Amino acid sequence: MPGARLFMSSLQPTPPTAILVFPDFRAYLDRANTILALAGILPRVHLITKQPLPDELGPLPSALSLHVPPSSARGLRFLAFALQESHRLLRALPRSEPVVLHDFFVPWIGPFLRRLTPRPELLVITSLYANNVELWRTRAWRDDDHHRCTLEDLEYLALLGRRLALEYLAHRTSNLITGNSTGLLEDFRTFFGTSPDHLRFWPSEVDAAIFRPSAEIRPIHEPLILCVGRILVRRKGLDTLLEAFSSLSSRHPSARLRLCGGADQREQTRLEHLLHDHPAADRIEVTHAKNRLELLAQYREAKVFVSFSRNEGSPRTLKEALACGLPAVVSDIAGHRAVDPDGRVLRFVALNDSRGLAEALADLLDRPDHGKRLGEAGRALMLAEYTPARIAERLVELYKEGLERKRRAGLTS
Repeated sequence: MPGARLFMSSLQPTPPTAILVFPDFRAYLDRANTILALAGILPRVHLITKQPLPDELGPLPSALSLHVPPSSARGLRFLAFALQESHRLLRALPRSEPVVLHDFFVPWIGPFLRRLTPRPELLVITSLYANNVELWRTRAWRDDDHHRCTLEDLEYLALLGRRLALEYLAHRTSNLITGNSTGLLEDFRTFFGTSPDHLRFWPSEVDAAIFRPSAEIRPIHEPLILCVGRILVRRKGLDTLLEAFSSLSSRHPSARLRLCGGADQREQTRLEHLLHDHPAADRIEVTHAKNRLELLAQYREAKVFVSFSRNEGSPRTLKEALACGLPAVVSDIAGHRAVDPDGRVLRFVALNDSRGLAEALADLLDRPDHGKRLGEAGRALMLAEYTPARIAERLVELYKEGLERKRRAGLTS
């Protein structure tokens, strides 16, 4: 197999079998492509998921086996199915064969398997997402900075409690933990004392074969600034963005701002309130993309992409925009810095700085050639570091590293 060469230089004699527990596989098509690429490297990959894979992914690699419950299984029923299938697969494999159990979202399968089927060559990895402690610190869902307790405070506090419980379980039961946020990994070190050797940053990927610049050159009469993501006014920094766009309008009166994403009724009401008296409301659009092709059309129409969130993990929409060759202005937070640590591609602006944001947007509109160079550099970065194939290679390297460390620990214990 093409990827078998990745193992030639390793002390590990046999590539591992991977068992992936990924409940909502269909909701993450870019990650789906990463799993397909993984099955092109490893000899056997078993995917335990809720639903069959979508047809748009094309033919599946021969090394990939799907395990789907016979009927709709949610919550504990799916976990029971995943545990049963994982146990069956482990029992069918030689005890000396290296196996990686990679649990996405919920670290419950590994502890049970260790008791049911003890084996020295079992590596348990848990992947977790979002940094809810940072979200709680910033109170990014609030409309104001008052200290009174609100219903949303209680909702997010309950969410934080559930997340910390899962993170503690992962800390206690996993050999390795991956996070899509450097802030999340820092929380593991702070709250649970997790060794840095057990923590790895694993970013989201982007399908650069789908998200790519258009070959058609369009005349731009009204430059479009695009923001994509769920409409969460405070958390996504839309309040600061709207304030910046108000300042930008005097310098670029033809510029338009498009907010692309869904919203619940509460956030929709907040946004309508902000737009009601906005001086440039007639040049602000709110829309929604139903699928990836509609989203691609949005990126290709835009001149500049903006993401001014107060809290991010590994922002997928930013990577999609960069893959489409768009220059991007972003808030200076850990999630954005992780995409471009050297600052060669992104224009960083201090959090909550509406004036700085307006200046950065105006600069890119004033200097289109500079924006084009940044966009080309951004796409090159996506192709080099964030394609599904590259992320799959990094995952294989992680599997190799984890198994080798586990083997060395067994020899010295």
